[in-house]
Amino acid sequence: MHNLKQTSKLLGLALGLSTLGLGLNTPFAQSAGKVDVRLIDKGEGKPKTVKAVGYINVPIAKVWKALTNYGNYQNFMPRVASSHLDSRSGNLAQATHKLDVPWPFSGTWYTNRYVENAANHSIRWSMVKGSIKHNEGSWQLKSQGKGTYGTYTVTADVGVPVIPQWMYGELTKSTIPDIFHSLESHAAKL
Repeated sequence: MHNLKQTSKLLGLALGLSTLGLGLNTPFAQSAGKVDVRLIDKGEGKPKTVKAVGYINVPIAKVWKALTNYGNYQNFMPRVASSHLDSRSGNLAQATHKLDVPWPFSGTWYTNRYVENAANHSIRWSMVKGSIKHNEGSWQLKSQGKGTYGTYTVTADVGVPVIPQWMYGELTKSTIPDIFHSLESHAAKL
């Protein structure tokens, strides 16, 4: 059972990690450390979307700096074994990330194209290539007092044909908060 739980958590992280409906005005996730995660099912055969909102107890400038340093993700993002900034031009960047996840997902990697909007503190990404089928998402940041509200959205498909919805939901709900907590810890040091 423990091995199944560990594998399940890692599977959820692989599904939900990428570097990265719910508005930032949504009145939940208002306490530091609390991350609310919602799973959106887009129908049979379509990848599921995860949306998470959380309060990051670090000023927005530091959170933005951490998130836009794609080549440094291996130093703070959970299960990112290596990350490399392939190119940057203005508000566009491309980076390759390799995940540290067990079999059958070992060797999982992807190259994302990032589009940054510094004026509204948003980042959107889409997969250019990789060992998984699909990965796209976004971060939207909003200054709140001395900290930052973050909305993280990701739609990923690792190519495993049958993953029960209940398992996907439970796994992502337990692993996505780690992304927020690791980001907060890293950004606080910048």
